[in-house]
Amino acid sequence: MRLFATDDMSTGFDHVWVTIKQVSLTAASGDRVIFDDPAGRIIDLKTLRDAAGRRFNLLSNRAISSGKFAGLKVVVNSDLNVFPTGATTATAATFDGSTTGGTKTLSVDFASPRDLLTGTNLIVDFDLSKWTLTGNVVSATDNHFLNIVEDSRVDDPLRHELDDYHGTISNLSGAAPDSTFTLTQRNGTVNVKTDANASIFQESAAGSPSLTNGERVEVTGVFSTSANAIIATTIKIDDVNDNDPDQVKGQISSFSADTKTAVITIVRSHGFVPTNTTLTLQFADTTKFFSHRGVTLTSADFFAQVANGNFIEAEGTISGDTFTVTKAKLEDEVGHHGEGGGHHGGDGNHDGAELTGTISDLAADAGTFTLTVTRWEGLMLSSGAKVSVTTSASTEFKLNGATATKAAFFAALATATSVQVEGTYDDATKSLAATEIKIGDNGGGGHGGGGGGGND
Repeated sequence: MRLFATDDMSTGFDHVWVTIKQVSLTAASGDRVIFDDPAGRIIDLKTLRDAAGRRFNLLSNRAISSGKFAGLKVVVNSDLNVFPTGATTATAATFDGSTTGGTKTLSVDFASPRDLLTGTNLIVDFDLSKWTLTGNVVSATDNHFLNIVEDSRVDDPLRHELDDYHGTISNLSGAAPDSTFTLTQRNGTVNVKTDANASIFQESAAGSPSLTNGERVEVTGVFSTSANAIIATTIKIDDVNDNDPDQVKGQISSFSADTKTAVITIVRSHGFVPTNTTLTLQFADTTKFFSHRGVTLTSADFFAQVANGNFIEAEGTISGDTFTVTKAKLEDEVGHHGEGGGHHGGDGNHDGAELTGTISDLAADAGTFTLTVTRWEGLMLSSGAKVSVTTSASTEFKLNGATATKAAFFAALATATSVQVEGTYDDATKSLAATEIKIGDNGGGGHGGGGGGGND
């Protein structure tokens, strides 16, 4: 049975951040827990509705034994942060009838007893249109915090929220980039599918990421009811030494390379409930930076690529209004947040991929060669993969860090032991259109050529 959260329209709030801890079906024979997360799932309920209607966030997907169920109970933290319309700072509130630091049980009865089978969609509506903030207390008309709704748009992935799912891989099958696996989370399991549109990277900043059973990962994606799986857009392989307690994703409104800061409008959070609509990110000399494809970047490269309006994911520690960042990754955010919503799919092209390998089938006049991959970043590959590399008039060639002519570079390629290539990878043709190619100076193996000026 698949459990989704959604919302009905309310004009009284801009954000309502709640922490969901448990969801149970009620029955005469006893309650059946269908979602259980002791740490709590932090959600801004207001994101679950837009001008086009309801949006959906998967809470759990698990098999349950048959039986007639009378209703649903949702246990939330009694504390919630509410942003009335136009407010930039939250009102720290509690649910009516609860006390600070405790929990509140929200209940709803089904219209008639229901037999919920595997594959059934159960949609719980946190009906904000019935919620009222009075002082620091949130109440609901006739205590009507929840509703159960039917909506066929739950079968449209574009109506699902892009979200993060943390867990451990098992039952891995397929070959990169097309694979499936089971993700075991704190509150159950969910299926995950990857394809050529998914990027993968290692939180430790090591190269050549690949999936294996037993790995702990963070999957970003949207749920597809037809596939009965999360369709992954990004997979981060967790660092086993990671001790970062907090995580935030948001849209950049300003940044400074000089002060190593950025101000974001918060979209999602993990480990803390936002108290303001914006947050200052403070980067450090030790911060690890990644491109939107998961390629490691220097601080200078990161700030050269970033722009206002970009989305970013940061890990680290929050203190007051400042978030000290240990890891930062630019995002191709396609969730609810004004970009059209949901998983847009893709064409299997990876701009910003970085490959290293050995050369064969060198054709200097055509400006092409075959790369046998030994290291990769920004996409899902395997060692030994063959990639056709093409160059163009805009390709930048570098020998030992110096810009070279195409002729000088291809002469050096003939004796190079390896080469590093950056560009746009096309999975359908197994080819890469190079934007930059390097030999030496941390960009590939030794060669017999020298540098030169400009491209030709």
